[in-house]
Amino acid sequence: MDLDQSIIAELRKDPEISYLAISRRLKVSEGTVRNRIRKMKETGRLRFSVQLASSAFVEVSTNPRIPTSVIAKKIMALGAERTFEVAGRFSIGVLLSTETMADLNDLVEKIRSIQGVIQTETFPIMKQ
Repeated sequence: MDLDQSIIAELRKDPEISYLAISRRLKVSEGTVRNRIRKMKETGRLRFSVQLASSAFVEVSTNPRIPTSVIAKKIMALGAERTFEVAGRFSIGVLLSTETMADLNDLVEKIRSIQGVIQTETFPIMKQ
């Protein structure tokens, strides 16, 4: 396992671990850990997020006359965590995270109201 993978493994075990603790476990300098994490963040290999209480994956069927990217940008503007252009019955996959199920429902309703959205199907995430 390379150093970057080892750092990621330590962060997965404990997202609040200090650079110093990682460096001691991996027997490298704290500066090395700090620099590797910075580079991984800059290249997009490593991202940090906050886990909220209610999450769901929403599949969105869209009108083919409206570009998928336009609808995806509108969904992101509503507060979606991530969007994905997908192949199959639906054209957009959306990852939503909110504090409550009521907030999640409100967000799905807002997505449904976007011009060009034909249908949604919501899959609550039960366990990660």
